[in-house]
Formats: sequence, structure tokens, C-alpha cells
Amino acid sequence: MVIFEAGDVQFFVQDLYVEDWANNCMLNLVVDDVEAWARHIQAAGVLTKFEGVKMTEPVTEPYGTIFSLIDPAGVLWRIQQQLEP
Repeated sequence: MVIFEAGDVQFFVQDLYVEDWANNCMLNLVVDDVEAWARHIQAAGVLTKFEGVKMTEPVTEPYGTIFSLIDPAGVLWRIQQQLEP
């Protein structure tokens, strides 16, 4: 198991892979600067280091700016910056 921490937020990842679950899972991560996250992911090289990783370009929708990332396990991450009220 590994714990990822960013500021006051933590999430746990464990070495348990169930393909049906991973291929049908979506996580939504709300961040302060979605463009910075997209640049960081690209700069880290995860798109070429790991098989199956895919990422879309950030787009602005009515609810905020968002991009998608499919991780090596097949989990869909939606990384979103909410619009200011």
C-alpha cells in the first residue's frame, strides 16, 4: 500500500488489481490549477513510461476546465478546476 498526499488530502493505493473494477472506475480530482497539473503529468513522462496511459488536452466546460487521464491500471481520472462563482 502507498499513501499519496497533497496538502491536507490523502488517498491510499494498494496492490490489488481487479480488471473489471479498474476498467469501470472513474475518479474526479478537483485541483486549483488544471493547466499546471496537465503540464506536470506531461513533464513527468508518464504518457511514455507506462503502457496504456492516455491523456486528453484540458477543455473548458460550463462546470470548469477538465482533462482525462487513463492510468496504467485502466482507471479513468477526471482532473478538474472548478469555475469561480
